Amino acid sequence: FHEEAVSFMFISDTQEFHAEHRKTSDLMRRLMLEHPELKFVINGGDIVQTGIDTEYERYHAIAADNYTFRLPVIPVVGNHEYREDLGLLRRFKLYGTRSTSKNYYAIDFVTATLLVLNSNIDQMTISEQAAQNSWLESALRQYSPIKPVLITYHHPAFSSGMSNVFQPGNPRYIAEHWLPLFEE
Repeated sequence: FHEEAVSFMFISDTQEFHAEHRKTSDLMRRLMLEHPELKFVINGGDIVQTGIDTEYERYHAIAADNYTFRLPVIPVVGNHEYREDLGLLRRFKLYGTRSTSKNYYAIDFVTATLLVLNSNIDQMTISEQAAQNSWLESALRQYSPIKPVLITYHHPAFSSGMSNVFQPGNPRYIAEHWLPLFEE
């Protein structure tokens, strides 16, 4: 029995910071070439400043030069993607996903499962929140007994920074509703 490692890179908040994204992607290219075991890149949200096509085109142009030519990007919806267009998943070629088409989904690897959640609670209706929570509970029941579960989302559960000022409901909701599930 051969266990395959789940090795990946994580970036976030690339937004309109194209010069910084270029520097980060240059580093990512070097790391990717030094570590062929890397399987994918998670972009933890706020991929673009607003969801307009030209911003995604700029992101993809920088990423394609340095890392997406070999590694797929697993996108996480952030608050900036909500500004114009929530069609995040259609902009990325996802692999192995069991997409719910609600910007939360699971990717099942041989030795682990990755759950990608939408932490933009303040943008969701009560029924959308309940649907995601139900899906999360089901996914945790399905995967956690058999292999490790990795979970990613954009907003922090705890923050001493600006998240508490501009979007106080998101961290509070995550701490109250998701953390007990994770601990269980």
